Amino acid sequence: YLHLPSLAFASLGVCASYIVGFALAAGCGVEMTHSVVDVAFEALTVWVWQLAMFYWADRALHISARQEVEAALGKCQGSAVSSLLELFCDAVADLDEHLVFKEHVVKLAGLLMHGVGKPLRGLPFIDFLATGEERQRFREFAEGDPAGDQEGRCPRMMKLRLRDGMGNFFDTVLYHMPYISVHGR
Repeated sequence: YLHLPSLAFASLGVCASYIVGFALAAGCGVEMTHSVVDVAFEALTVWVWQLAMFYWADRALHISARQEVEAALGKCQGSAVSSLLELFCDAVADLDEHLVFKEHVVKLAGLLMHGVGKPLRGLPFIDFLATGEERQRFREFAEGDPAGDQEGRCPRMMKLRLRDGMGNFFDTVLYHMPYISVHGR
């Protein structure tokens, strides 16, 4: 972590000592090729550039640190929500913004009789819904905001039917907890 005022003060001190040293040398009769004003201007220009670089480095470190903290906090909150859901749900799955499985969910694959060695990761969740009507209802449910929830982060539920690997339909209740990642998705 950079402490900008300390770095700026130290840098200014170096520039000031350079200017004072040059002025003393000029005052002692040492022959100089540049005037004291030129040297002071160059030293202050260097100081301003250093100050700007310190500022941008400090800003970049702050942004990076904040993103790391937000990511860790989001991961912890997501883990807490998943742990709670796993207490009373048969399976818990994480979908991306395109409603595609982020990871393979063993319990859900078993419930859907998806088949051994066939991961769910990368597959669209809507492919497992019973009918086209169910798919449309789920899309509207997942993309729409409930009344009074402008940010779309309220947990919600809906009843729908899934289709297993044998073509059988079964009723289920889906709990939906949307969240926004660090990248705003």
